[in-house]
Amino acid sequence: MFKTLYIKYIKRLLLFTTAVLAVFILFHYCWDFLLSPFCLHLIVLFLLIMAGTHALVLHTDARRLEYTRDAEKDADAMKKDLMDMEKQFIRRYLVATTVKWFLFLGLLVVYAVVRPSDMLRFGMNFMALYVAYSVFEVLVLKKPLLK
Repeated sequence: MFKTLYIKYIKRLLLFTTAVLAVFILFHYCWDFLLSPFCLHLIVLFLLIMAGTHALVLHTDARRLEYTRDAEKDADAMKKDLMDMEKQFIRRYLVATTVKWFLFLGLLVVYAVVRPSDMLRFGMNFMALYVAYSVFEVLVLKKPLLK
């Protein structure tokens, strides 16, 4: 089940990234002064980080979706098992999000030290991509991938 769910997620992520690249191309030809020279690298970075962190989170969600009734357990024990899986899902999601934040913060700090003259454009490009990919992530997690 994990493999099927992850492939569906990757397809959606690639489709979304294609749309982001289309917007990037539009900006490149119309408003190039708004783009950092490393904007394309940022898009690839967001694609890779989103794919990696979602794999971590999806392991727990796949186990929850595969959960079947156990004849030896009563209803309360099964509810407890499902709640434990939900708690583990929330923990993994928060850990993945925290790791992403620290990676991104580290990237911003390094870029600010190395190329302070371009930090404003890079920061604006970064924030636009961060918001776009965060909205995508929330929408995907909200809507089940099985449909």
